[in-house]
Amino acid sequence: MKPTGKIQQSDNKASNKALVNKNLVIQDYKSRLKDNVKSINDNFVQILNASKINIQDDYFKNPCSKLCDHLAHRNEIATRAALMLRAADELLRLTHDMKEFLILRDFSFLANTVKQAEEKCDKETEQLLTQHDQRRLDNNNLICDIEKEISDHFHIKY
Repeated sequence: MKPTGKIQQSDNKASNKALVNKNLVIQDYKSRLKDNVKSINDNFVQILNASKINIQDDYFKNPCSKLCDHLAHRNEIATRAALMLRAADELLRLTHDMKEFLILRDFSFLANTVKQAEEKCDKETEQLLTQHDQRRLDNNNLICDIEKEISDHFHIKY
């Protein structure tokens, strides 16, 4: 009896450790997603702010200041665009990591989800086939009624 208790206890520890690991990975995914989306949004807003034209006559009296301002804005926009690309690349890596995580660790969940989706699709297909057959019968009945009306009232035979 005691050996089975130890085995059960070690199984509980392993399952608890796996659950904690899984929760940590999910929290990491959430934080990566939040950070990357925030980075994209912030950089986009800053690009829009940098693209606004500043009209201050005293600031642009010197042609050199116009050129300096233009170059500063151009470099800022290029840098922010590069940061947006990096964040988008991180999001692609995140989706790849999430797919890998789901495939490797939650294969039974995926199998059940696929099975449920197949069953739902089969039910919907069966329902649509039934509706199609019913509508086809209704159309055939309408055609027969129309032909009967035409032949009764207008004496036209086919």
